[in-house]
Amino acid sequence: MKKTKFLALVLVASIMLMGAGYAYWTDTLTIENTVATGNLDVTFTDLNVLTYDNYDIDPKELTDDTYMKADIHIVNEENGDENDMLKIAAPQLFPDCAVKVSSTIKNNSTIPINFYAIDYTVDGETIDYLDISVKIGDNVYQLSDLSSSDTIDVDLPIDVNENPDVEVIIHLDKDAPNTTQNSGELVFTLIPKFKQFNDNTK
Repeated sequence: MKKTKFLALVLVASIMLMGAGYAYWTDTLTIENTVATGNLDVTFTDLNVLTYDNYDIDPKELTDDTYMKADIHIVNEENGDENDMLKIAAPQLFPDCAVKVSSTIKNNSTIPINFYAIDYTVDGETIDYLDISVKIGDNVYQLSDLSSSDTIDVDLPIDVNENPDVEVIIHLDKDAPNTTQNSGELVFTLIPKFKQFNDNTK
């Protein structure tokens, strides 16, 4: 009997030493996710420029730059973003002439965006006699009481691959006085501001 109990104890000890031999099986399932972020990328494309005489009364397109010319550039903003500033330089303005610049805003982003504002600067002595309008899609923004720099509030949703047209018209008043002669080059810079569609900050 003692020998039987002794064998039983040895058997129990052996099972305990085996440990995991009689434990529940376990395993771990790991799910690995790869998440790529999108991007916000907006540029100006498809530049076109026209110049006009007698703009207030009977606009006539100037077919050469004998009397007036305009240099248009798409440039990079200081923060490194590419092709997102429109710079218009008109060195030979005269009364009742106009420069019309057409372009397209191309949304290369992976998400919808909101075109929420336009920063602009005007550098030139004829500023008091300028009439400048900016058309974006179907919306026209008239720049009145021009200062050397300002911001226009815009609220235009732009979907992915949606490309609204932009038109800028710069007109020198037909009553601009003789003192505006030889006043140097006018430079108008348009800097659009964009944010992602669900950003409600101001």
